[in-house]
Amino acid sequence: MKLLLGILIVVNAGLLLWGMSQEGVAPGSTAQGRSINPELIDVLPPVLAKPSKTALINPAEGPAVTTSEPESGAIVSALDDEAADEPAADEPFCLMLGPYDSDDERVRVSRQLDQMTIAFKSQDIPRGRVTGYRVFQGPFADDREVRKARDALGRKGITDLFLLREEKNQYISLGFFSSQQGADNFVKNLASRGVKVKQRVDYVTTYWLVIDNAEAAARLKKSRFPGYPQNPVKVPGGCA
Repeated sequence: MKLLLGILIVVNAGLLLWGMSQEGVAPGSTAQGRSINPELIDVLPPVLAKPSKTALINPAEGPAVTTSEPESGAIVSALDDEAADEPAADEPFCLMLGPYDSDDERVRVSRQLDQMTIAFKSQDIPRGRVTGYRVFQGPFADDREVRKARDALGRKGITDLFLLREEKNQYISLGFFSSQQGADNFVKNLASRGVKVKQRVDYVTTYWLVIDNAEAAARLKKSRFPGYPQNPVKVPGGCA
């Protein structure tokens, strides 16, 4: 009996110790909790720091531009692409704003540039834009020659004409066309009727504002200037 009782005591003590080891409690310890199995630990990727937002504000250049600034300190600006297109400060540069159909219109725009303290120059191009193609006779030195030419045209049935005065010269204009082809066809028609005429291309003076500073031109574009053209004329070789 004593042997059997001893065996049972040893078995119960073994079961108790086994159970305590499964619960993670060391014998004689009052701490409670579970042990951590290293095989069950998940390896997580490192936490990446989120880039902070920095607003670059320059009152002279309009609204602030928000950029991303990583912790390394490198600033990635939305204007980098535009800056890459700008020539270096020592390179010749010329930006032409226009054309404007009148000097008054150009003056109104130039006042806005003055308010922005942007230096500019004015330039007129006499043969700036084609207005049409004219068919005419002349020039005639005096009124007597004009009447003689008009009578000759009338005898051929041509009465749709008007007198054109330019400085000291006089012309008889027979037609004004928007295309070269239209003027050519009209000349052929008159030639078939025995009427000799001439052709010319008529132009109108255009008015421009010229900025020869690349930095000022870039500032003007970034400010969303109302008069800034969608396709500005840029002359890399400099202003004439």
